Amino acid sequence: RTFACPACGAHTLAASDDASAICPFCQNTMIDAEFAGNDLPEIIIPFKITKEEAENKLKAWLAENKGNKAAKVIEDNLNRFTGCYLPYHIVRGAFNGDMAIGLQDGTTTHYPFRAYLSHTAVNASQDWDNLFLDGIEPFDFSETREFDFAFLNHQNAKIQNVVGDALNARVEEETRAELYQSLAKKVRTKEMDVLLD
Repeated sequence: RTFACPACGAHTLAASDDASAICPFCQNTMIDAEFAGNDLPEIIIPFKITKEEAENKLKAWLAENKGNKAAKVIEDNLNRFTGCYLPYHIVRGAFNGDMAIGLQDGTTTHYPFRAYLSHTAVNASQDWDNLFLDGIEPFDFSETREFDFAFLNHQNAKIQNVVGDALNARVEEETRAELYQSLAKKVRTKEMDVLLD
């Protein structure tokens, strides 16, 4: 998509799922009009450190890991380093289900359960690998703030592009995975399955 900068008038190409972009000419933050007019996020977790602080931490890691293959890839792409706000849905509430535990004799025992999830984050961007994003969780929800466009100033942001049945499937998958982790710790076995009512 094309962004038109309201400050200098320059036109900039950006990815189709970008909700905001930085004008390469005047550094103004451009917000997509469709994003601004639709369902806006209720909350945001602001970045805790500046881009410069993050770059310095990354450069320090690169210096310590020169022989690492990943370090070489990161170093070659350091000029593309940026922060990005991603869209998430937060799942909270009570869940009823059935815990199926496999026993040593080959049989399965079922136990009904009721559990509560307070902050299960479900990625709503299809362009970011779910497994990778799971690696940066859990988020510190004590840091949430009410959404304001000011948080996007000089930042990149993505719009939600996982919707409908695909979003529902992702919510169920993440919810079951979260419940599985909690229940597996309580019953001290991973030989189990979690079914939701």
